[in-house]
Amino acid sequence: MKMNPQKTTLPDNPAEIELSGMAPRATGLVQWRRAWASLVRARTPLFGLIVIVCVILVALFAPLLAPHNPENQELRSRLKPPFWVEGSDPNYILGTDALGRDLLSRLIYGARISLLVGFVTAGISGVVGIILGLLAGYFGGLVDSLISRLIDIQLAFPFVLLALTLVAILGGGLLNVILVLGIGGWMAFARIIRVDTLSLKHREFIIAAHCLGVPTHRIILRHILPNVLAPMIVIGSFSVSTNIIYEAALTFLGVGVSAEIPTWGSMLADGRDYLGTGWWISTLPGLAIMVTVIGINFLGDWFRDVLDPRIGFSR
Repeated sequence: MKMNPQKTTLPDNPAEIELSGMAPRATGLVQWRRAWASLVRARTPLFGLIVIVCVILVALFAPLLAPHNPENQELRSRLKPPFWVEGSDPNYILGTDALGRDLLSRLIYGARISLLVGFVTAGISGVVGIILGLLAGYFGGLVDSLISRLIDIQLAFPFVLLALTLVAILGGGLLNVILVLGIGGWMAFARIIRVDTLSLKHREFIIAAHCLGVPTHRIILRHILPNVLAPMIVIGSFSVSTNIIYEAALTFLGVGVSAEIPTWGSMLADGRDYLGTGWWISTLPGLAIMVTVIGINFLGDWFRDVLDPRIGFSR
């Protein structure tokens, strides 16, 4: 007697059917309409979206928006305060640094580096962490032990010290900073993916896929991966924001991006000797970092709720 494939592959619990991605869902248009409605209702992710869109647009159109060349030095206009402080220069809205460089232009160009480092490093960490987490959780045994011990070892080593060591060995520069931050942050991704994979591989729809002879790589990619991606959105958003801060910290310490490239971290370093007479040199890039990081975190929390099949668009 032939088995009914539908009865074999579908779990009895409707929640499990929805989790496995095997239940019919609303069309993409309806889903995104609900997502947009939830975004408008929840003001914090809307604020995050506005911030991120503005920063991205500023970074993309930096040559058009910057009123001055960010590297031009005008010593006669050095340490000019922002426009709301007495003694400001109308040609420099946010003031100048100790070398007479326009802070507004440097902030605009610095957004490019911060976004590039944040998103690229989070992408590298995510890809490495997801692959290793899936392998550890699905195959278990020796594979799980080796990957878990590697995670424990790297987590036991202070990240800042690890980053400083690797940058000192590899040298500074934008590419090396991206590589160091990318390979230094995969552990959080791998740990969450491993735990979720361990739980999912014993669910009914995975067992049914095994019984039907579905290849291992298809089970991992089609049935397990989509159901463990939602937490990665939150971790990824925190990774982006954290790596923006780490890039600024490394550059502040003089081992990050080259000093010739305008970055928010280098602006912080430029102003540390002028906190009493030129507080705006460090304060303004610090505020830019803070607002950008907050916006990314707010938006990441909303994405997690939208993409998690167990939550959906209920917010």
